[in-house]
Amino acid sequence: MNYREYITEEMQIAWFNRINKDHNYYYIVEWQKRSVGVINIKNTSEADKSGEAGVFFWDNECLNSEVPFLASLALYDFTYEILGLKFLWAHILRTNTRTIRYNKHMGFKLQPGQENVENQLYRQTREDYFLWRDRVAPLFE
Repeated sequence: MNYREYITEEMQIAWFNRINKDHNYYYIVEWQKRSVGVINIKNTSEADKSGEAGVFFWDNECLNSEVPFLASLALYDFTYEILGLKFLWAHILRTNTRTIRYNKHMGFKLQPGQENVENQLYRQTREDYFLWRDRVAPLFE
């Protein structure tokens, strides 16, 4: 989710056709009858029970709503309860303080040696996610 160059329709189709659909899960988030974002777990590994999380919302109105939170909740429940993964990785640009704060809130932790890296590596364990979820989920019941 850190690619910054222009993507043509042909490039997007070629990328989509190359995805190994057994190890990558991409979902379009719809809100108020329009597409507002994409969430994914990619490069899942059965060997170490891991994957890489990605969340991207382009709709500013949606970005300031509960939708990104609820989409993340659904994605991470799917990751840990259905796929049975034990942890997730996330790459976050060091300057993206809003996303860093958001991910830390959900139990992602900056990995050692990443403090001065531009595209920092974070890790969330299954246990950290469920501790967080069990504290906040009752607020939405």
